[in-house]
Amino acid sequence: MAVYKISDLLNSLSSASVDGYEYVDISSDSEDDESLLFSYENAYDSEDEFIDSISTSFSDVPSTDEYNPHDICPLMFTNDEVQDLSNGISNVINVFKDSPKNKNLDRDTRDNIKKSLVAWRNLDAKFEHFFKNYFG
Repeated sequence: MAVYKISDLLNSLSSASVDGYEYVDISSDSEDDESLLFSYENAYDSEDEFIDSISTSFSDVPSTDEYNPHDICPLMFTNDEVQDLSNGISNVINVFKDSPKNKNLDRDTRDNIKKSLVAWRNLDAKFEHFFKNYFG
């Protein structure tokens, strides 16, 4: 029996979803019993297919949880919650965009705000991409 890390599964599924794939066929790899084979397809183009493989075994399960900031977070949101998060990000950007010009703030604070503003704008772009792809 093979054991698979949930974040590996979510990373593969999420990556394919962002790339526009809507469906996945999950099967075991005939050459490696401990590998899962993900065949992603689009509903509108059955010729457009992407294959991914995830391999792990029971012996690969770490004894402690390893935090990787680049792993997909397994926290799920409803569409309404995603809209609330997007609105919150827009509000943060609106408040922060003039802060680097505010002379009442010390230089370090202004620099930190300017740096974090890039991260907030990148998050906002991800939400915009999500809304464009899923809600037209």
